[in-house]
Amino acid sequence: AIEDVAARQDASAATTGAIAGGYRARSADAHRQLERMTDLRKDEWVRIGLANLAVRERASYESQFEAGFLSSNVYRIVGEHLEDIVDCLRAEGVDKHERAVERSLEFGRDFHFSMYLQRRWNAMGPLSRRVAERFEVLSAMKFALREVLEDAVPQVGEMVGSEAAAAAREHLEARLDAVADALKGLELQYPDYAQQMERRLLERGALRLEAQSYKRMHADALITGEVYGDLEARVREKEVALARVPRLDLGLDPARLVGDVPLFKELPEDRIREIAQLLKPRLVLPGETVVRAGDAGDAMYFISNGALRVYVEPLPVQLGSGDFFGELALITRQPRNADVVTVGFADLLVLRTVDFQRLMEGNPDAKARIEAVAKERLAQTQEATALDSGADT
Repeated sequence: AIEDVAARQDASAATTGAIAGGYRARSADAHRQLERMTDLRKDEWVRIGLANLAVRERASYESQFEAGFLSSNVYRIVGEHLEDIVDCLRAEGVDKHERAVERSLEFGRDFHFSMYLQRRWNAMGPLSRRVAERFEVLSAMKFALREVLEDAVPQVGEMVGSEAAAAAREHLEARLDAVADALKGLELQYPDYAQQMERRLLERGALRLEAQSYKRMHADALITGEVYGDLEARVREKEVALARVPRLDLGLDPARLVGDVPLFKELPEDRIREIAQLLKPRLVLPGETVVRAGDAGDAMYFISNGALRVYVEPLPVQLGSGDFFGELALITRQPRNADVVTVGFADLLVLRTVDFQRLMEGNPDAKARIEAVAKERLAQTQEATALDSGADT
């Protein structure tokens, strides 16, 4: 590059050679020193590469924030996650920093507190805001990781070598896959809201390009200052409108959820409203243990939407929308006989023990169905217990 500039300026060969030669000498010296650093292991080079890529990831978040794609709160959250990952990387190395990566995708204390408020007092607002915030956080992380993988990894490879760069790429690709999976789970649970957020993000990007276009036109004297000011004011007005995050409806209306359960679907509306007063809606998270084997049964659950896995012998059983579980402990008054864990997000309706008899007495068809399923499950449990006793003998 120096020689190209020198040629355009008609600089003498001696001057060009002196300046360019100085840079070549420094580069060669740095290369020799690098080759002598044979005591650095591959994992240390990978750590150096990941630390450098983290700087590029932070720059991506800054760019998103300055462009108006991230709120200050989301910008703070992704920054804290990245800082935790980098601190762990420096202190504990490449292998141990994966725990910090996992923490960045966990549902934090604020989220769990919001869930407590919803479950305890049916307060929807805080949980709705936390879910919407998670949409933004995961979208920002996905965008930044893709940008780093496409643009920064090849540059870092020149510093740490192709082998270490390939290993660093694998770590980032694994992070991107985990982020994409977490975001996909949200999109499946709230498809309408996901579409709103996608549209909002694209509109904000288009608006930014529109503003840049007006700025260039004004700089090139294609439009007057007065026209530019008017157009800029219109852009700012649209930016204000798009800055408001759409409200997320959690879809936890009891009457609607009850109406989605096949056991109650054919009932008249007034009966559904009566049952809805007995059942409490609950959003459960991926991997959440809803009931645990050995615990006392204090409720049964209807699955309005989602899938859960019952860990019984010999193989786990998967339940889906319309199924119910937990009734056996209420009928037999015995402890829970299995763990029930969510596969993804799910909407449940919780029926407490005190309301169980009211539901059974007021709905003969539902009572017959629940008792039939309970009898079948009890027989399966007793059969499994007998097989285990025989194997032990």
